[in-house]
Amino acid sequence: MAAAAAARVKSSIADQRAWAAIRVEGQGSRKDAVSTIRLVCHYPDSTELLLQVNSTAPTTDMCHAFLDLIIDGERGSLEMLHSEPGNQYSFGRLTIGIERSAKAESFVA
Repeated sequence: MAAAAAARVKSSIADQRAWAAIRVEGQGSRKDAVSTIRLVCHYPDSTELLLQVNSTAPTTDMCHAFLDLIIDGERGSLEMLHSEPGNQYSFGRLTIGIERSAKAESFVA
């Protein structure tokens, strides 16, 4: 995120007395099916959480996983690998360039 945009987000969080700002991004054009969804949480300390999810994942699982990670205070770039019954999720850390890292870490949220 550009410095000016980051400053606006931080100012908005302070003005609203919020503890986070959430943004949803989709990849692809309107004519094409979106293959990847990115859920981004900006924290007041200028850190962020990015969760990249395949658009075929159930929406409820995607939202629950993202909110669980926010509540846990997770930071960094993650990819949701799969979900299991009972709100059990597996995530892999993403490297710069949004590529899956060779070593995937699993989190239970």
